[in-house]
Amino acid sequence: MAEAAVVVNGSGTIVALGPRAEMKSAFASLPEERAEGALLPGLVNAHTHLDLSILAGRLSGGQGLAAWPCRWARGSRLFRGATLRRRRCAALAAVATGTAAVGDVGNTLLAVPAWPARA
Repeated sequence: MAEAAVVVNGSGTIVALGPRAEMKSAFASLPEERAEGALLPGLVNAHTHLDLSILAGRLSGGQGLAAWPCRWARGSRLFRGATLRRRRCAALAAVATGTAAVGDVGNTLLAVPAWPARA
């Protein structure tokens, strides 16, 4: 649909979508914000590691999977210091980039409170 429209309420919930002309007619009192792009469903990340978010940017890559545990072990003292705030930042970054559902893989339940609640 080249000229489609999405009607969103004040809390960000999609309430209608369809051809732009129909949406403008049905919701004439609402302001219009034009944009180019595609409307996609939320993404699913079936394998996240919020507990390891503390290591983001601290481990170099490019040496393959076999070398990764050794680099991680050197950074494991950072892992013990991972805070709810750091986990929350990683969770919010996932949501901001379109992630709607996750499967977090961890050794504890410490990452659970980091995920933002959605109604």
